[in-house]
Amino acid sequence: MPNYCDNQVTVKHADVNQIAVVKLAVASNKLFDTLVPLAADQDPRVEWGCKWDAWDLDLMEIDENTVSITYSSAWCPPIELYHKLVSRGYDVTAYYYEPGCLECGKFIVTGK
Repeated sequence: MPNYCDNQVTVKHADVNQIAVVKLAVASNKLFDTLVPLAADQDPRVEWGCKWDAWDLDLMEIDENTVSITYSSAWCPPIELYHKLVSRGYDVTAYYYEPGCLECGKFIVTGK
């Protein structure tokens, strides 16, 4: 059984269609797998930065180009997934807290 990592991420994109994809990912309870789908032989720890997809998802719409999501992940935040979002033009501001190992941090990067 993993330690739970509490996450809060705000994503922003100039293209509202890209925000619609994020909303769909939350609604389908497949946040990571919708945003960065895995092939059968890919390791989620390499592609996402953590072992399993997110759970306990909650979305708040800030404006048409920005959403904030809270969720839990296993062991750590999905830093690799955040890097992939940034490479697709998203601005990502994320905070995490993993109380089992007393780890916390932030990831703030604007898209290219």
